[in-house]
Amino acid sequence: MARERSAVMPRYFFNIVRGVERIIDADGIELQDDELVAFEWPKLIKEMISEEPDLFLEHEDWSIEIVDTGGRVVHLVALKA
Repeated sequence: MARERSAVMPRYFFNIVRGVERIIDADGIELQDDELVAFEWPKLIKEMISEEPDLFLEHEDWSIEIVDTGGRVVHLVALKA
């Protein structure tokens, strides 16, 4: 009898980084795969900026590092004011 695989979606984390300094996203979000992250990150970052604009103004020379649950960097996006 074949076992059914659970349909668990991977979780991605949006950390704000500059060099070794980090503001860690402890919650992350579930997305289907890395390719979906490539299409979704602009929208997600826009939402993050609208929710916490001061955080982004204070960290304009930082980047958002999008990592998977294994710690692999999927995308790195520079923040601009």
